[in-house]
Amino acid sequence: MAHFQLGLTVFFDLTEQDFPWWISAVIPLVLAAAGMIIAIGAPFFGGERWGQKPLRLFGLLLFVFAGLLGVEELWSSWKRYSRLTGDYAAHRFVIVEGIVRNVKRDFGGHGVESFDVGRRSFSYRTSSMDVAFHGEGNAVSMLSGRIVRVFAVGPDIIRIEVVD
Repeated sequence: MAHFQLGLTVFFDLTEQDFPWWISAVIPLVLAAAGMIIAIGAPFFGGERWGQKPLRLFGLLLFVFAGLLGVEELWSSWKRYSRLTGDYAAHRFVIVEGIVRNVKRDFGGHGVESFDVGRRSFSYRTSSMDVAFHGEGNAVSMLSGRIVRVFAVGPDIIRIEVVD
């Protein structure tokens, strides 16, 4: 397919996005903090009625497991982000050009949405925790029927350009 020579506007570029480290770590770290507060504050919360030891144990377990979950989530997100930006920098991607068609939205939130460009279908999660393109809001609906250039590494969209 011939490359478009018209003016292009960058719609999404992974390399222009900051790594969303805080998103992947926020919930587990908040739970870990809550666990530590429960563990330290057990004598003040339950008194003798609940028993301090079980409450402290619960707090410590919550702290440990939530902390480990946060670290694991952060590490896996960072590895994926590094792999995608590395592949982009090394030009290990495919470019698909054409008109955006068959936009399928998930109105329930945090689901899988998709659209087609040429003969290729692109699926993505709408979660803002995803480091690749995640189509927040009405993003892809705005592209429906427009001519685009999509850069992808495997199933992940790393850049979208729109013909002006």
